[in-house]
Amino acid sequence: MLSLMGALIHTDPENAKQRIRDALIAAKGDRNEAAKAFGLTSPRSLYRWIERLGMWPEVDALMSEHGFAMLPGPPRTRAKILAAIVKTGGDRARAARHLGVKLATLERRIETLNLEGDVVRMTQTEGAGSAEAEAEGASNG
Repeated sequence: MLSLMGALIHTDPENAKQRIRDALIAAKGDRNEAAKAFGLTSPRSLYRWIERLGMWPEVDALMSEHGFAMLPGPPRTRAKILAAIVKTGGDRARAARHLGVKLATLERRIETLNLEGDVVRMTQTEGAGSAEAEAEGASNG
């Protein structure tokens, strides 16, 4: 199923999105159960597929629409990225290591989540306290 989904993401992204939506609905919002529907032992690949397809806003809306209790994806990711950027003083390579991802992955997530402006603003902020406040504010939005 893994290679089939990878192929679908590249050749027929709408079909891939529909399969993910169907799996999440069938699993009543439980991402672990949705991952099992694809033969996965953890939801990590499912998260990557959702991210690659730019589906987080849609997934969050779908879960809300069906009344499934689930923390939204991007705000958590957004908060983690911004906190790592603040902690490392804007050093993206160190921030990526702190997050346990490759620099290219961090850069892609910054682009996908439209964080570039926040990152630039935070690294230009003089005091760490105000940068942390901005990171906290961004995680709430």
